[in-house]
Amino acid sequence: MTSNFDNLINELYSQNVVIEEGFIDSVKALGLAAAITAAHLPLTVPLFKKVANDLVNNHPEVAQTIDFEKEWEQLKNSVPPVQPPPVAIGSQVSPQPPQIEKKPEVNRTTKGITPELIAEIKRVSKGNGWNWKHLQAVIGFETGGSYDVSQKNRYGSGATGLIQFMPSTAKGLGTTIEKLENMSQAEQMVYVEKHLKMFLRDSKKPKGGWTLSDMYMAVLMPSAVGKPDSHVIMTNNPKKSKDTYDQNKGLDKNKDNKITKVEAAAKLLPYLPK
Repeated sequence: MTSNFDNLINELYSQNVVIEEGFIDSVKALGLAAAITAAHLPLTVPLFKKVANDLVNNHPEVAQTIDFEKEWEQLKNSVPPVQPPPVAIGSQVSPQPPQIEKKPEVNRTTKGITPELIAEIKRVSKGNGWNWKHLQAVIGFETGGSYDVSQKNRYGSGATGLIQFMPSTAKGLGTTIEKLENMSQAEQMVYVEKHLKMFLRDSKKPKGGWTLSDMYMAVLMPSAVGKPDSHVIMTNNPKKSKDTYDQNKGLDKNKDNKITKVEAAAKLLPYLPK
């Protein structure tokens, strides 16, 4: 033991610490600093000094086996000791606290073209052989540029979210509109992928690959996926789909009372990443 530590002990003669025999065994096996931590006692300078004082005065046979200089340096440098098994102190056993696995936190971002959303769009697209720019354009248009998971349809159809899920669509995907609008962007992208995979299957992919209009049709009019761009998807005809046309007449670029695939997709171009 060095003279520096002798001086330290001398300064603390007035302080007393009662150390149980079980703790002495731990000191022998683990070292002073580690034994203190194993007993779930705070590893502080005053406590270290008190324990050292007690060892020197009441347990000299143990104190002789300890490199106090090394232990002291370990404490001063705040080196965290390795957590050992539970240590018996007297007749009591101080158990180790349960190790709880920390799960990565979900980014709760719900709106805006965030890096997290772009990363999810790219991940989903790569996994399914889709053009990620097409998917981003669809989401941008459907949310009016908000990219908000709780974006409501302005015509009151009940549609909500990144691709404007209808209540019946949400139910078919095993969720609800209420649950979808309370998700993060990353969480809702799981359902975006689940929906799109039903209509953009590899077995039906055209030779030239899925187009921007095909991606949009998977959301707006799934029956038109894979059809030519000139295919009429809605018409201002009371005997056919007038109600649907009225809700989407803004897509009728040439005002001929018909909406084709290419006309509908043209509205997505401002949201298409460069």
